[in-house]
Amino acid sequence: AINEATNYGYALTNGLNWVGDQENTETIFEINYVGLQSDDWGLKNYYNNTVCLFSGHRDPTARRPFGHGWGFGTVNPVFISSWPGTDLRRKGSIWDQNDGTEGTDTYLSAADMQWHETYLYQKKYIPINIDNAGSIVNYSVKLYNAINDIQLDNTQSLVLLRLADVLLMGAELGSSHAQAYFDLITNRANSANIGLAPTLDRIQNERRWELAFGGLRYFDLLRWYGSGAGAIIKANESGADIHNNGVATTINASDNGIFANIDARVTATGGFLMIPDDQIKLSNGVLVQNAGWTNANEYMY
Repeated sequence: AINEATNYGYALTNGLNWVGDQENTETIFEINYVGLQSDDWGLKNYYNNTVCLFSGHRDPTARRPFGHGWGFGTVNPVFISSWPGTDLRRKGSIWDQNDGTEGTDTYLSAADMQWHETYLYQKKYIPINIDNAGSIVNYSVKLYNAINDIQLDNTQSLVLLRLADVLLMGAELGSSHAQAYFDLITNRANSANIGLAPTLDRIQNERRWELAFGGLRYFDLLRWYGSGAGAIIKANESGADIHNNGVATTINASDNGIFANIDARVTATGGFLMIPDDQIKLSNGVLVQNAGWTNANEYMY
């Protein structure tokens, strides 16, 4: 067993310990990864969790507990400001570089031309570093003898379905146990919704908080708002403060109009992706391109 809790202030303060795969009763379905001893980047890339690589901070210096990556997916400050600070999940899910009580190694701002820097990173999928005989490395290097390479050594499981997700589904569907399901989520998290009835708006907030950074939010918005989901996304992104290579700006001003047009694009496409042209051709016309995908320049969304 390995326990690095004493090297991370947040874990130490909250009495947290390493949880092994067999001890996690929350996970229902997940994808597991391994740290292969191979110098074949093309081969090994299929066996490691690249979501973690994308999510690490761009500082190339080895630090604990959160490691180096490509700096994608920084947390929108609009989101954290809408999340009550008394909710245990907020600090458990978001690494705030301006929070001195986090107890992490020093964060380096504007490292390696960091783009969309908000000084907020999600903790659920981020490289995890430990001390291995005096060297700071990804935990898989010690546990699984993985090669010490930030692009190839992330082995956190990718969780596709959690018990909390199922409980909130049951509450939203109007189960006779809806209140009990809702209470299990809110009581554990010290949520602002403790003791309240599981109305749709409260369930929506609980899903936003409980399942944050799990890859479900976009699809929840489509389910609830249909083609109007783009307007919700645009409202959340509009005016969000960021730093690009150390220069303060907003997400709208730095993205060539991508987010300014997202409401119209989701309305046009209904949130569906484009069917690849080669598949349409192979079907001999049986497949018809999804609505909204008539301009090849709109391939991004």
